[in-house]
Amino acid sequence: MHKAQYIICIAVMSLMMAGCTGNGGTKHVAQESDFRAELLRANPSDTMNLDYSEQVKWASELATLDKIISQLDSSSVGFAEFDTCIIAMKRKLMVLSILSDITMPGDSPTVEQCHQEMIRLAERFIAKLDDYEQHPQDRQPDSNEVAGYCSFYRSQAYLFLAQAYASSDNLEKARHYATIIEQPPFGRQRERVIHVNYLLVNIFIGMVMFVIATAAVYLYWQRRLLSEKNRILIQKIVDCQEYKRLYHSMKSKKNGGSAKPDDDMAEPALEAMTDAELFDYISEVVRREQLFLNPVCDRQMLVEQFHLSEKRIGAAFSKGSSFRSVSNFVRDARLEYACQLLRNSPNMPITDIAAASGFPSYPRFATDFKAIYSISPTEYRHQSQA
Repeated sequence: MHKAQYIICIAVMSLMMAGCTGNGGTKHVAQESDFRAELLRANPSDTMNLDYSEQVKWASELATLDKIISQLDSSSVGFAEFDTCIIAMKRKLMVLSILSDITMPGDSPTVEQCHQEMIRLAERFIAKLDDYEQHPQDRQPDSNEVAGYCSFYRSQAYLFLAQAYASSDNLEKARHYATIIEQPPFGRQRERVIHVNYLLVNIFIGMVMFVIATAAVYLYWQRRLLSEKNRILIQKIVDCQEYKRLYHSMKSKKNGGSAKPDDDMAEPALEAMTDAELFDYISEVVRREQLFLNPVCDRQMLVEQFHLSEKRIGAAFSKGSSFRSVSNFVRDARLEYACQLLRNSPNMPITDIAAASGFPSYPRFATDFKAIYSISPTEYRHQSQA
């Protein structure tokens, strides 16, 4: 038992040093990628121009493989030894396929000898697989892996046989083994992989289309919801502005009518007003005469207009109204006027509306409009016209 383990260790180390990346183990599934890789490995077209050192290396590897195979090629060994022998035999077949197309130094095998050795070894290779497939319990308890294992390696042997006979000009046998490779279960292998790849591609495309369709439906409903929210918001804005207009009108009538533009109220009378009364008076005059449309409408302008101090004007707005400052009042009056133009002048450019409403620039207008109404001027116009 110790001797067998020692031989396996030496064999595995030799195969690793020779560059063999094994397919050993208890699980071997015939994959199309592995099959294609072996096809490429068996093609000696890129190994024709080897220098002398490379040729010596291949000859040395061949001798090492012969030693490993002779020690492990027995029907009484376990699966680990059997699997190592199979890997070594496949490696030797690949080396022989390369040596058959180059000139080797010394007493290396001739081209014809390489072909004959490939045929002999491949047939022995198949025989070992047939014996293992018929008596798997002697080496591996799990028989579920046997069919895939044997099918995979048997396809490699048929590939090397077809190559060897084709190189020996025995085209009839070359075609025979090539036909076997294309027939089930080997030929079906490629069809199965193509079918799986086709199925995976279709699944991927279906998933992409589903994601796109879902995103489109989601965006459509989000747009509808946003449009409905904007419509409700605009209606609230219009209603609010109408209520404010009615409020100011009713308040003016309650106070006995508003002062006319040419009626200059005396300064002592204004000073005697409370902050709320003074704000009502100033706001009525500013709205009626549309003083807010002047781009320079500010506290200083109202000071000059009503001949009051800045402190008195500021108190009227900060303490007598809901506005914190004159600038906030002027801004709201301009925005209300802009809303009327957006609804009633559909052909007027929005930049012109901003200027006509007293805003010094369009960016300032758009920023203030969005901040107060939570909607852009463009969307406001679009929804109000819908």
